[in-house]
Amino acid sequence: MASKGFDQQQLDRVNGLLDTLVRVSEKEVPKLIKKTITEIQADVKALAPVSRKGPSRGNLKTNSIYKEVSQYGGKVYVDTTMTDPRQNGFNYGRVVEHGRAGQYKTTRYFYEPVKKRIGLLYEEILAAIRSYKIK
Repeated sequence: MASKGFDQQQLDRVNGLLDTLVRVSEKEVPKLIKKTITEIQADVKALAPVSRKGPSRGNLKTNSIYKEVSQYGGKVYVDTTMTDPRQNGFNYGRVVEHGRAGQYKTTRYFYEPVKKRIGLLYEEILAAIRSYKIK
């Protein structure tokens, strides 16, 4: 008579796969996230336009692109409100990315590098999972 449910080999295989995912998430993912966030920040800074005049002169490349990284997450953001003397919450970085009623030239410098690097992060995590030995 055949046994009901999983056999021991199937359970061992599933447990081995779960153990591999835990090891990858604890050891590899935090390193990959930190690397990706740093690369996104560098890409955004490299693509950010430089205003040659006015209060935002060079502001995007030098002072306004920040990053925060934790074990399983991170963010890159642009905040020119701290370094731009204009009031009323004017954020030059956002205006450059999205434009503003024809007053400012739209220059895409933020979202494309983020999309590219997130795709690469996904591939690197899959590669890390594949490279671990499964019991």
